[in-house]
Formats: sequence, C-alpha cells, structure tokens
Amino acid sequence: MRNGKSFVLVSLLALGLMSCGSKSDKSKELVSDFFKAVSDTTYKVKASDVYPTFDSLHVAIKTDVLDLNDMVEEKNGEYQVSGVNNYTNERGVFKQDSVRFYIAYDEKAKDLRIVDSKGLVAMPEYLAEFSKYLGVTTKGMKDSKLSELASKLEDFYRSKGLDALIDLYAKVKISYWDWETSYSNEPHGQAWVVNNSDVTISNIKYIVSYYDSKDGFISDDTGTACSSLKPGEKYRFTFWTSHVKNPSRANLKLDFGSSNIEQILYSKGYTKADFDDFCKK
Repeated sequence: MRNGKSFVLVSLLALGLMSCGSKSDKSKELVSDFFKAVSDTTYKVKASDVYPTFDSLHVAIKTDVLDLNDMVEEKNGEYQVSGVNNYTNERGVFKQDSVRFYIAYDEKAKDLRIVDSKGLVAMPEYLAEFSKYLGVTTKGMKDSKLSELASKLEDFYRSKGLDALIDLYAKVKISYWDWETSYSNEPHGQAWVVNNSDVTISNIKYIVSYYDSKDGFISDDTGTACSSLKPGEKYRFTFWTSHVKNPSRANLKLDFGSSNIEQILYSKGYTKADFDDFCKK
C-alpha cells in the first residue's frame, strides 16, 4: 500500500509539474508571438489576439532581438514573463527596454492571454516632468494604468496650456503700432510691445499680414519683436518687408513660443488636487 500511495503521489506531482511547465511555456510563447505580431503584420496572429487590450495602450512597438528570462514567475494563478527588448528606434539609436508581461486565463478565449504589461508605454518627457511638478507618481505602474494616466495628464496639460496662452495674449500685447510705404512701395513700420504679466517672456515673434485694396491677402512677414521682456517692461521694435509692394492694409500680431506657454503654466502652482478635480469633472 505504501508503494502504491507513493506511486500515485509521484504521478500527481509529475502531472502538476507538467501542467505548470506547459503554462510557463505557453506564457513565453504568447509574449514571443506578441512581439512577432507587432513587428510583422503578416504573422499568423495579431497582437490583439494574444494581448486583447493592447490597442488601448496607443503605442507603437519595435523589436530587433527579444531576450526573455528562462524563469516564469507564478503568483495567484497569474504568470509573469520578463526580459529585455532590443531595438533601434526611428532616430537610429540602439535601445534596450526592460519589459514584463502578466498572463492569466481568459474566460472568453478559454486560454491564457496577456492581461497587462510594463515597459511598453513610455510617457513623453514633457508629461513626465509635468507629473512630477503636480506630485503625481507613476512608480510601479503597469502599462494599462500608465497609458490612462498619460491621456488624462495630456488633457489637463493642454487645457491649462490653453489658459496660459489666453493669459499671454491678454497681458503681453502691442500697445501701439504704425506703418507706411517707402519710395519703392515697400511697407515698414514700428510697434511697442508691453509685458503686463508677472513672468519674463522670451523670444517674442511678430507676424505682419498685408492686404490689397480689395481686402485680398497678399503675404505674411515674420520676425523677432523682442528677445526678452521682463514684467512691466515695454519695448519698441521695427519691421521692413521687401517682398510686398504697395499694400493697402496691414495687420500685426504677436506669436509666443511653447516655452513661454509652459513657463506661464508652471507659474500657476497647479497641484495633484487640481489634477484630480479636473479628472472628476
């Protein structure tokens, strides 16, 4: 009897190990299939077949060499496959990204599927800096949550960036300007720009548009109005347009670079609470 029990126990253990081993192999196969699918549209499976929620991440993946670790971790029925994705990006720079995939049983597919990952989603640098400024942490976040957070951060950044742009046009403006044509019928003029904001504005551009006697557009001309303007300062600049002859009307406006918008945005002191409130609304 003792020998019979031992044989049964050994057999069950062997079956368990085989089952565990097959699931580990299947998990690694899924990850390998995923990278082949994103690199080759003619591959036998699509990325979404093995990673159903991949499209919601909105990322483009490239791979040249995939190095997967031999050991597959198993936690509470979920299998984790990790490794390094080696590739050359669109700028010709060699990159190595640590990646981790989470595999679990999919009731709909009646098979194992990738349910989440880490290392595929990279938040743009400006959003990563903005998240630090707000006090929003991304440490340890899986790709699904990181992608969702990046989308919300971008919405918040764009919304507040638009507020900053409106603020710029309201507080940094042309106080007076005039123009005339020379003996050769070329338009030239002068303008005063004043900074009523509480931050220094850099590299302010101007755009002057010319129109004919029938109010038809002729051409634009651009240039630098001021390289730097401190709060409360006023600056006079001149412009001369040689490629336009004898216009009847002109319109002058300022143009601000993205760095100025970002500077205004960061000066507002937005916090995580502001971001959370924005997400709720």
